[in-house]
Amino acid sequence: MLVKGWASTTRLDQNNSILAAGAFDLAIAKRGLAGIALLLDHDWGMPAGRITRLETMGGRLWIEAILDPARPGVAARIALLRREKKHGFSVGGFKHRFRRQVDGTLLIRTADLREVSLTAYPRNTDCQLVFDSAPAKLWPADLQETLDEQDRAVAAAAKRSFIPVIKYEASQS
Repeated sequence: MLVKGWASTTRLDQNNSILAAGAFDLAIAKRGLAGIALLLDHDWGMPAGRITRLETMGGRLWIEAILDPARPGVAARIALLRREKKHGFSVGGFKHRFRRQVDGTLLIRTADLREVSLTAYPRNTDCQLVFDSAPAKLWPADLQETLDEQDRAVAAAAKRSFIPVIKYEASQS
């Protein structure tokens, strides 16, 4: 499944931070797309797929990525996206050049981008997913097969770890 949208903008976010236009450009050039992870909810244990495009356009960071439904948790997230269409992107990394403004706002001029996450609650409200109108891109035909396969794997694992129920009866003396 293709997901796309703004990963970062220059708008004040809920953390009282502003990322300057092009704040991640050096990191993207240094790391390349393969060096920046696509995660679910900033969880390094939940890789979600691969980034296919990441570039600054008009001062904002645009992302396009392919979600891999075979990875744990991703097929369920795709199903959630299909129902709710409320997710967005959030960036993670380390700030390099930054300063606290008089009003308390943190202005981040450059940062080392390590990951972009798909999340239900992006801290920057501009960073919502953009959905194509084509339903095939939102719900690929083979996704149901992937979900069914994952359900079968969970059922098989549960069967292997089955513990029989032992019934005890009180003795009557």
